[in-house]
Amino acid sequence: MPMRVLYLEGSGSSCLEQTGVFFLESIEMEAKNCVWKLADVKENRDPESKGRPLSRKKRDWRLPLSFETHRRVTLYLEF
Repeated sequence: MPMRVLYLEGSGSSCLEQTGVFFLESIEMEAKNCVWKLADVKENRDPESKGRPLSRKKRDWRLPLSFETHRRVTLYLEF
């Protein structure tokens, strides 16, 4: 199920809040992080692609995030 993730990107005083729609791929308890992959939803697609799915490069991209950088995770419902 896709989820909207609000997270911090960067380090120190230059942290920026980012948001995206992802699938949770794995949780690594020992390393205290999660690995997310882009969800194939309208919000993540190129607006000029007119209904085409995500490119292979975007489908294969992963976002590893530590538990501390997560700010909010909610379910994403697309209508």
